[in-house]
Amino acid sequence: MERTLRIEGMHCDACARRVHDALIKVPGVTDAAVDLARKCARVTLSAPVDDAVFRDRIDLLGFTLVSAK
Repeated sequence: MERTLRIEGMHCDACARRVHDALIKVPGVTDAAVDLARKCARVTLSAPVDDAVFRDRIDLLGFTLVSAK
């Protein structure tokens, strides 16, 4: 299963790396790819993950999860 997360507030490669590193540590996430230009991340899941988990992780970094599809 794949999900696309739209994230606001990333401005540089370091921001994207921080988001990637946080997402890959979420239980159930097997892969994460962050696209700085499109301000989104694509995560591959082995089990369902609630949007609130992604929102909390991203908020802790100082970014905003706009949507999760």
